[in-house]
Amino acid sequence: MKKKLLVGLIAVFCLALAAAAFAEDREDGQAKSEPQLRKEMVKLKYVRAQDAYQLLNAYTSRNGRISMSMDANRMNILVLNDTSEIVDKLLSLIKEIDVKPAELQFTAQLILGSEAAEDKGDESLKSDPVIRELRGVLKYKTFVALDATILRVIEGERAEAKIGPRGEYILRLEPKFIRDGASEAIKAEVYFFKPIGTDMGPQGSQTITSDLVRTMLMLKPGEKTVVGVSKSDADKGLILIISGKVTK
Repeated sequence: MKKKLLVGLIAVFCLALAAAAFAEDREDGQAKSEPQLRKEMVKLKYVRAQDAYQLLNAYTSRNGRISMSMDANRMNILVLNDTSEIVDKLLSLIKEIDVKPAELQFTAQLILGSEAAEDKGDESLKSDPVIRELRGVLKYKTFVALDATILRVIEGERAEAKIGPRGEYILRLEPKFIRDGASEAIKAEVYFFKPIGTDMGPQGSQTITSDLVRTMLMLKPGEKTVVGVSKSDADKGLILIISGKVTK
């Protein structure tokens, strides 16, 4: 009886040792399978941390994580926590997106086109390549320069200027500079309108406008193009021509 009891105790003890060894091996295997994570803190100069987070978060691994922070100087900071390979990729992407915004300059011309041959046109516009092209696609026979203005703006921001013989029109631009390798382009939202009055609403006075041109412009730096044509009279029309370049 005692011999059977001793044998049983030895068997239980051996099973316990085996179970402990199995559990330890399993924990070691799990520890080996978990990747080593690397932590990097990046201070952003130009791009907002929230915008960078939305772009970069798609590149993290299953165990990786990106968090946003802000130091005492109100600087945007990203904290990267992922495998070394993924962190290197995220740092490379940050270098591409955290760049100084381009400073852009636009020259806008407001031209009046007329179908009446007897109207006198501007001699200076006859040699303009854009005007020569317009003669082939529009019915206008004469062209007169009404006004011109220059707008300087940092990409992502908005610029607005009065234009017209009496400053009766408003030109608003909101551009973005696009870099794709060696290729560069300027994309801008263009809004050309004429204020015609005010309306007193529940939230205060609001300007009533007559929209003339509202479009998305795409041009290469240094290029000049017709943005839009708006009828002003039965046989006349306002032509908005814009050129843009990068200044810095």
